[in-house]
Amino acid sequence: MHLKRVCSIVFLQLVLVGYLCAQMSLSDTIRMDEVKVYGNLRESHSIGATIYKMDSVKLKIFQNRSAAELLAMGSVNLKSYGVGGLSSLTMRGGNSSQTIVVWNGVNIQNPMNGGANLSLFPVNMFSSIRLQYGGSGTIYGSGAISGILILNSNALFSQPNGGELSLSYGSGNTRSLSSQVKYGDKSRAISVKVFGQLADNDFEFRNIYKIGSPKERITHAESKQLGILTDVNMRLHEKLFWSFSGWGQLGDKNLQPIMSSTQPSYANQVDRSLALVSNLSFSPSKRILFNLKNAASLGVIDYSDKGVNIFTNNSYASILTELESKVDVLNNGEVSMGINHTLETASSDDYVGSAKRNRVSGYASLRKPLFSSRFLSVLSIRGELVDGDFKPVIYSVGAEWLPTKKLIFKMNASKNYRIPTLNDLYWASTTYTEGNPNLEPESGWGGDVGFQVKSISSDRAINVSNSLFYSNIERWIVWLSIPTVSDSKWKPFNMSKGESWGWESQVDWSLRVNSLTIRVEGFYTFTHSVFSEQPGSRAQPMIYTPTHRFSGSLNLQYEKYGLGYYHGFTGKRYRDFQSQLPAFNLANLFISYKFNLLGKVVTAGLSVNNLWNQDYQLIAGYAMPLRSYMFTINIDFTR
Repeated sequence: MHLKRVCSIVFLQLVLVGYLCAQMSLSDTIRMDEVKVYGNLRESHSIGATIYKMDSVKLKIFQNRSAAELLAMGSVNLKSYGVGGLSSLTMRGGNSSQTIVVWNGVNIQNPMNGGANLSLFPVNMFSSIRLQYGGSGTIYGSGAISGILILNSNALFSQPNGGELSLSYGSGNTRSLSSQVKYGDKSRAISVKVFGQLADNDFEFRNIYKIGSPKERITHAESKQLGILTDVNMRLHEKLFWSFSGWGQLGDKNLQPIMSSTQPSYANQVDRSLALVSNLSFSPSKRILFNLKNAASLGVIDYSDKGVNIFTNNSYASILTELESKVDVLNNGEVSMGINHTLETASSDDYVGSAKRNRVSGYASLRKPLFSSRFLSVLSIRGELVDGDFKPVIYSVGAEWLPTKKLIFKMNASKNYRIPTLNDLYWASTTYTEGNPNLEPESGWGGDVGFQVKSISSDRAINVSNSLFYSNIERWIVWLSIPTVSDSKWKPFNMSKGESWGWESQVDWSLRVNSLTIRVEGFYTFTHSVFSEQPGSRAQPMIYTPTHRFSGSLNLQYEKYGLGYYHGFTGKRYRDFQSQLPAFNLANLFISYKFNLLGKVVTAGLSVNNLWNQDYQLIAGYAMPLRSYMFTINIDFTR
């Protein structure tokens, strides 16, 4: 039903494309520099925000791995339920539902639980991965409180024609294959990317829950993954651009038992998802741009545990239609406005009937230099109706001042919000759990101030940035245990107030000397994050949020040789209000060699994961591997 609706909308777009093309003469020479892809407009309105973009070397090294494995070596906090298990991202002391995941301009989080399983996101699917820190609810909507993971795959005109094939084999009997092919010209292009992986995941670990911490192997953690992503870009006229992206993903995962369990696990979860995005951009003049976006995010999650005779079927759909416009105003200003309708539905064996939610939002953003071209500012506002109920208007302001070409001072402040998930609202009353249809949205404000120093020359570059951040969230939704006649059950309430503040620092330095390229990166984050369950109650630490986190990397490229060392330190984290997980260091080593074979560039690589053989847990009780290895062969068919 939902897929038919999406296909109908895309078909109507194609009819509109044909009509517009019929009204315009397509010149032989298309001036590509005059056409702007609308996906970049939201980035241009993120003035004052701290943004980090993954470099191409990292994306290449991790291309046969998941986004969860890539981010685990970065500056953010990752929570993972074992090898290949449910993995989620948290930033600046918030929880995973307060950090949204955006793919090609669309929020693809599951509306049932408000999260996204990053272990099912293959890195090779994306041409760009960025992290935006802090709140940005006026631009991206509900949930953008602590940060945003921004994934892009559709910038085809900037990519060369050709393809790649990559094969990997590693510890845990992990077998991976990824490939991508891109073909096109200056007016149309298509790209197809494929990823597949089979893994036993029977890695070694030390079981600290047993006397003597014996070495054991992870059991019942086998996984299968298959994904395909297609992007199409069509420049139909110098004033008309159309893009389409479709991404299907399948994951079949046995869920490993916790280390303290004396019983085998029979739990299994199968995830199927399909995401579709269509953008039609029309620019009648250099100063005006319109964009019609249609998108759908569909998913089916089947959970079973034969050991306790549990079989649960869950499905969801999020259908989006959005009309946006951009108008250049006097003195290099820019106004962006839009209206959005999102329909969210879900069905679950654990729900009271089927869940359905209609959301209509309108937003506007003004980006304009103040006083001079060295002082940039942005002011944004957003309002939303949820099932006819008007939610409080939110707003944000950001500014950047460039006193010199190498120094930038930044600031931004925003009011943000997050509406309850469908699980929060519609979970049926059972022996142990019950939803709460009377929940209110989380609401609060946050901001940060900082500076950035950049210096770039022909053979070297340095980028240093520091920022202080603060966030305050009211009506934080928390599941609490409430007494019943026979026992107790869990139910969500707007009971908590959350507060976090801290400091982020980043250094990025690179140097090129003849055939040698050196790049060094370093990140440090200090985070103080607490919440109170009731007004006046004692503040409690945020679970699984480290106070200190550091990550650094060293990459060397010399002619055909490559060497990379990645190191991350995660400080102590509270697993509950009384006890903590110990701090740990995690290091990965990568070695590569390039050579020519039959006219193609072949790269052979070896990676050593958890180089120092550390014991660690991301979620209490779930074993993570000791030292492991992976060998990769990559063949480049690029013309």
